Amino acid sequence: MGGGAGLADDYYFIRTFTAAGFDVHYLSPRSGEPPDLALPGYYVHSYPNFFDATAAWPTPLRRLLWPLLFAALAGGQALVVSRQIRPSLVLAQTHLAAWVAWLTASLRRVPSVVKLFGVMDLVRTDWPRPTYLAKNLEAILAFKLPVDAWIILDDGTRGAAAARRHGIHEHRIHSLPNGVNLAWQEHAANAGWFRDVARVPEGHDVVLYLARLADWKRPDAFVRAAARALPRLRRPALCVVAGNGPEQDRCEALARELGIADRVRFVGPIAHARVVDALAATTLFVATSRRSNKSIATCEALLCGVPVVAFDVGGTGDVVRDGATGRLVPDGNVEALADAMVELLNDSAARAAMGRRAREFARSYLVDWEERTAMEVDIIRRLTQSRAGGAGS
Repeated sequence: MGGGAGLADDYYFIRTFTAAGFDVHYLSPRSGEPPDLALPGYYVHSYPNFFDATAAWPTPLRRLLWPLLFAALAGGQALVVSRQIRPSLVLAQTHLAAWVAWLTASLRRVPSVVKLFGVMDLVRTDWPRPTYLAKNLEAILAFKLPVDAWIILDDGTRGAAAARRHGIHEHRIHSLPNGVNLAWQEHAANAGWFRDVARVPEGHDVVLYLARLADWKRPDAFVRAAARALPRLRRPALCVVAGNGPEQDRCEALARELGIADRVRFVGPIAHARVVDALAATTLFVATSRRSNKSIATCEALLCGVPVVAFDVGGTGDVVRDGATGRLVPDGNVEALADAMVELLNDSAARAAMGRRAREFARSYLVDWEERTAMEVDIIRRLTQSRAGGAGS
């Protein structure tokens, strides 16, 4: 998202791989903002940003045309770049890029890898079969590709299980944990900075929603729950929405419609280095995704001792332990979400105990970025060496 916000994974991936002696060539939409790093061995190449140009099109039309546009525009540029640099390996981020990566790697006779930050709606095995197929067709087709390895991050969408279910052999699946900054548990965070940014009045609790404002993240559910919870609190609270995306205007309008615009702040994306400061100022963290709420942000909140209230979907319960590190409520139940928010905001003793348990759990469960990215370096190095007979760049 620019300004140091967005996927911390990209930042640590690039930094670790260039430090390990790899050249990283990052293919990005022309008007997009890839990780802003000035590192030797890191290069950015671009293709036209059809994502933004077609964002307002109907979803069925976008789902039909995006794979074709990606193949033509991103795929064409990938072939041009690959002729110039002669890569040792081609890696796709997300299933949309899988076909281009596999074809480019096949033409250059190098290994191909698909890295998935999650598997979208493949986790929703509770859906009727026709709905499941309709929602996941592109991802299912991507799993049919004979790529050399699948790196699937454990964001709670149970990607490794989905890959096996759709025919990927175990030896090609590398299920890795999401990384966090474990040093944050000892960090002298600047809570005042975030309270200033969000214009938090003195004596107010802070309820934080931190995610991209996309429909599948359901930020509107947070706003609706806030409208139900705020009038029932014993002490004043401010709800802060940190992030941006296509749902922002709708959520701001919803806050006005529900009469809580003065008690909800939309502060835009936060640089990842500042997330620890935001969490230091946070009383309660809320997560509302329809796929999984075992996100990096959720894990970071737990690490910083902030209890989490979340919809119980996917593998969220792996980290949000109901009654221990936070509260889980039935998926999509906004009333139950509001009730859980009120319960914890009105009970400081229970909230403090949950915060302590959350921090202790996170210390034992989570993995630091350095360790996580070292796992990726090992996978990539073994693939490039096995194909190149010992080359490691």
